[in-house]
Amino acid sequence: MSLIQASEVVTGGLSRPNPADVRLDKSLVAPHIDDAEYRWVVDWLGEDFYTVLTAEKGTSSAFSTPQYQALWDLHLKSLCGFAVMYEAAPFMTMQAGTNGLYYIKNEYGENIQVKGLTFYQDTLRQRIEVKQKRMKDWLCASAANIPYFQSSAIGCPETDCGCVDTSGNYRDWE
Repeated sequence: MSLIQASEVVTGGLSRPNPADVRLDKSLVAPHIDDAEYRWVVDWLGEDFYTVLTAEKGTSSAFSTPQYQALWDLHLKSLCGFAVMYEAAPFMTMQAGTNGLYYIKNEYGENIQVKGLTFYQDTLRQRIEVKQKRMKDWLCASAANIPYFQSSAIGCPETDCGCVDTSGNYRDWE
């Protein structure tokens, strides 16, 4: 089970969690969700808390716990969306077949090839790292109000420095 669903990765409008085109086929991102969350999300939440969140959310698009919903809306949905795109991008750019490894070509655009893919993934990685840090700061500042969250599991400071406004406004700890 995972936090984000393929349909949420490619959602459009205000709830769009990443830079994917809304016409992106969700079957292109679905196989990469578990790996993306394991690589980019689990350690930043703590494995036990991640398990609690996946069970709470299930396959719905919302949480029943207000604190979990706030975490999802402010940080997790976007982090998961960017992480999935990071993991899926190479497989959407090129594929292996009986004729070897080849770039995917279509009638609607030109393939960006390896140089463009590298730039895209580097940009996604930078965003992911910022999103991870912001989420950790928010979690550490909000730890007392979040059921089942163990701040020690993600390395929160022992005392609250008061640096993060839990309403979602971010200020750096420095």
